[in-house]
Amino acid sequence: MGETICIVSHKGGVGKTITAVNLAAALALAGKRTLLVDCDPQGSATYIAGIYKRKFALTLEDGLLGRASLNRIMSQSCVYYLQVIPAPFGRTHQAANLSSAPGAERVLKNFLMDDSWYFDYIILDTPASFGMLTLSALAAADSVLIPTQCEYLAYRSLKQTMQTLVTVKNAYRLSLHLAGILFTMVEEDARLSRLIVRSARRRMGGRVFETLIPRNEQLRESPVYERPLVVQDIFSVGAKSYIALAAEIMKRRLRNASKPNNHHR
Repeated sequence: MGETICIVSHKGGVGKTITAVNLAAALALAGKRTLLVDCDPQGSATYIAGIYKRKFALTLEDGLLGRASLNRIMSQSCVYYLQVIPAPFGRTHQAANLSSAPGAERVLKNFLMDDSWYFDYIILDTPASFGMLTLSALAAADSVLIPTQCEYLAYRSLKQTMQTLVTVKNAYRLSLHLAGILFTMVEEDARLSRLIVRSARRRMGGRVFETLIPRNEQLRESPVYERPLVVQDIFSVGAKSYIALAAEIMKRRLRNASKPNNHHR
């Protein structure tokens, strides 16, 4: 059984989609069968995941409405082991009304369930809000990864994000754990970045990933190429950071799997 990781943040502009796409691609490059699900109607992850076709007959919306199976909707990316579920572009009135249906938060989980066994990892990219699509992604996930820009105001908003996640988890009785907190746009030579990372590790210990994503021009420009940076320039500093993150996530999963309590999750 694979692991489903939801990438979520209460604050926009923290590199959430860049993280989702490059983490998914890095896992695929490591030989892990990976599915990237773009739950954001803006479709940014869809466009930069390296899918060769640009017109989609079917999208995530069709899956949520029960019109098509996962196998019919997913598209091949530029990485052999990476498949992508395109974003629900231009959601219809019917899809928008899913939020009023009983058990709507479980629709994505049910859609993924039949074929999730095939994938080692499923990465869910979400909108920068806690609406129904984000809630559905959280309900479908095993764990949540929180990208946080390494600057003071973003660090302060991290507490709000975590409190919201606890509230959602308790309200909907979700079996969800924290994959980790990822600092992005880190200026390693800057005193403030060092202080923020040090403070976070002192307060939250192992919940903060060892991997830091640097503030990097190539990462910022990478969406222009409509391919993950780990494919476009695997030797760049930004690509190496996401490859290191993928390795850390795989290592954590192996470590957690070896704990007795995790065999009965």
